[in-house]
Amino acid sequence: MTAAGHDALEGYELVGELGRGTFGVVVLARQVALDRLVAVKRVTGAFAVDEEARARLQREAQALARLEHPNIVRLYDFRRDGRDAAIIMEYVPGESLDRRLARGEMSTDTALAVLTAVAAALEHAHSRGIVHRDVKPANVLLSESGEVKLADFGLARVLAGATALRTRAGTVMGTPAYMAPEQVLGERVDERTDAYAYSVLAYELLTGQRPFAREDAQHMRDAHLFEPPPPPNALVSDFPARASAAIMRGLAKDPAQRASVREVANAITRVPSRAWPHVVFAPSAPTPASDAGATDMTVGAVAQPVVAQRRARAASSRPGDVPDVEPPVFAPAPRRRRTRRNLAIGLAIGLGIVALAAGWLVLRRHGANSSLAVREARVSVAPVTAHCPRATFVFDGTIATNGADGTAQVRWRRPDGAYTTPQTLRVLHHDHTATATLHYTVEGNDTATVDATLEVLAPQSRSATSPTAHYTCNRSSP
Repeated sequence: MTAAGHDALEGYELVGELGRGTFGVVVLARQVALDRLVAVKRVTGAFAVDEEARARLQREAQALARLEHPNIVRLYDFRRDGRDAAIIMEYVPGESLDRRLARGEMSTDTALAVLTAVAAALEHAHSRGIVHRDVKPANVLLSESGEVKLADFGLARVLAGATALRTRAGTVMGTPAYMAPEQVLGERVDERTDAYAYSVLAYELLTGQRPFAREDAQHMRDAHLFEPPPPPNALVSDFPARASAAIMRGLAKDPAQRASVREVANAITRVPSRAWPHVVFAPSAPTPASDAGATDMTVGAVAQPVVAQRRARAASSRPGDVPDVEPPVFAPAPRRRRTRRNLAIGLAIGLGIVALAAGWLVLRRHGANSSLAVREARVSVAPVTAHCPRATFVFDGTIATNGADGTAQVRWRRPDGAYTTPQTLRVLHHDHTATATLHYTVEGNDTATVDATLEVLAPQSRSATSPTAHYTCNRSSP
């Protein structure tokens, strides 16, 4: 394989470049010995000399080697020679699902076929102990012959038996619009993480929009963590109720309460094609090529949302429907002679305005008329016990706010690097602070050095790390 910007790979001839991602490039090549077209994925740029990037590519190849399914891109070979690494895999002539959506060409039948195929692919991967972790339209390929294949296992991980995987502390991997809450938090992931992303995909294909539309990655992550999406049948008239309920269960924040891929897929496929309401996807800007590869959240970005338009429907007479109302027309009133009644009304209105202004000033002073905002976060630490060989530390976190009513979502990053489950702190307008406490115990060490970080997740991102606390075990102590 030879061309500008691409090193030669023995036995292959370059045909053209298919796409680029954050870490690598995928090119179309001809395998000379077998005279067939293949897709070759390699790391590029600064990542080409990064051992972790090459190891990630090898892990992707190892994951694909475990899989053999008609709805998953096939692995042909993996090459690693010194600093070079390349995956040779099946070439699927056609396009990715996100580009099909960008053109506004998505029928209900195609959407159902995609969801059926992706569910089958994920179930097969899960049965082999593989979690994809990046299910999204850009990683679903639609062949010219109508086949659907799940691709890009760059973030896939192998589960060791029944043990769920946990990423390195502080590392969050995935694409924001499709990430499950536990994935956002960098916590343990398993098949239920893919079920969440699959439910986001089903929501998008069957309603024409994603559960959340946010302008940046941070707000998208916050939405997945804390906000309930509107049910599909609240967005789309005549959306099948059972399918809507199944998708919402698939979007449960708590993995223990979440529906599986199969449960969501079954609820969808049991509905006849003709019973689904029609959704028209408006053409939008195509997804940038840089978003086609695996996304590391430290440098990733949110893909452009798909915009949907609904065909006009006749007004429904069902209870709860809101009828169309003509907008009011405002015109000058005819001039009339001012009477005592008019003067009284005017005086009352004037006094009301004064009272409202005074109230506004009072509320503004106390912050009750505004949204909760976090001004500062502070953390202190103190040892509670000091008996060898065990020491317990208490971290007190204080959040200074603007004094408005509201709730704050916080979590701790413990001294061992693990994150606690997010908790909600209630703030009343007469309080300007809220507190959170963490207890941490060190055992079996002669000395201990600890600190912890309080992270405010919402309404604004903010964090504070405690001073470092030192404890030296005194063997003579009781």
